[in-house]
Amino acid sequence: FHDSSLKSISPSRGSIYGGTVVAITISSSVWSPSIQVQFGPFVSACSTNSSGHLCRSPSFKSAGLSPIFLSVDGGLSFVPTSVKWEHFYSPVVLQISPTKFACTSDNLLTIVGMHLNSCSWTLKTAESSTSAIFSSIADEIAVLNFFRSCSSLNSGLHTVDILCENSAEALESFSIFIFNLPKILSIFPSVL
Repeated sequence: FHDSSLKSISPSRGSIYGGTVVAITISSSVWSPSIQVQFGPFVSACSTNSSGHLCRSPSFKSAGLSPIFLSVDGGLSFVPTSVKWEHFYSPVVLQISPTKFACTSDNLLTIVGMHLNSCSWTLKTAESSTSAIFSSIADEIAVLNFFRSCSSLNSGLHTVDILCENSAEALESFSIFIFNLPKILSIFPSVL
């Protein structure tokens, strides 16, 4: 078996904390129930189901690129591939303002932290999951249009999980209190 047996991995990047579910596609001529993938120096056993092979990325000490090696014999031998795995620093939220939030289309959340622009964000609550829409984002500060994410939430305290790329697990979370603005139904007396 050779490098062309590894057709693809998806996604091709994940957090340095590991745990990203990675789909491995190998050519149909090479099938094995004991696929293992080596991300740099770290080995990950894969599970096999009807749609292919799934592995979890390992954790790394720092961000960077690592070569991918593939084993179809349960880890007895690994073959190098041309595929690389990118491991990035996960976003770290240090401060959110405001922490009490009326869910209207013109309200923005300001997020201060580290590595905020290292990945595409999905915001997940108990009620919904949406892609984050930023007005601006840099490494240490981001301005988030939270309306799409909060529009399905009821009033009260909510925990919002930040998922990067295709991560199944939250890399960071924050709490925010959502309240409804009072609605004016009528004004009395209505003298003009």
